[in-house]
Amino acid sequence: MISNTAKTTHPISHIRLALALTTGIPLLLSFVVPIERLILFECPFFNITGLPGPFCGFTRSIWAISAGDWTYATVNCPLAWLLYAALVIVFALNVFCMLPGIKMTGLWVLNLTRIQANRAIGILLALVLLNWIYRLLTILSSLWLPKRSNHDAIKKKGIARDYGGQPRSAV
Repeated sequence: MISNTAKTTHPISHIRLALALTTGIPLLLSFVVPIERLILFECPFFNITGLPGPFCGFTRSIWAISAGDWTYATVNCPLAWLLYAALVIVFALNVFCMLPGIKMTGLWVLNLTRIQANRAIGILLALVLLNWIYRLLTILSSLWLPKRSNHDAIKKKGIARDYGGQPRSAV
């Protein structure tokens, strides 16, 4: 007689797998795929206003962090460091919890009270807003302030960085 009592997995294991995949795939892609080959859509906010949106720069900065160009990542989008750290932590935690013999059944993020969740969302929104203001100020200041010539410094080093963080020869 065949029994219909198949071993059921705990629903949290599906959540852990989904979290591991959604954080692991961007991390893997940032190491394997060059930014030039990545298919990105144009930002509608940028197309309408000519200014970067609140989330512009994150992809380039994540790729720069993975490539080891930490200066570019920090100058371009400082909040990307927090996103990159969160991706690594969530990926590592969920992969670790899926290993055989590891019994962790709860997700601490899901156990937040309403007040804690509202505070966390408020902090994240404030960080995104501050990052956006920083990006707007850096772009607008480069338009309004007189340009400083660093042609001699570039000539001495022999290289310059283009917008994607890739080395190019000095002109």
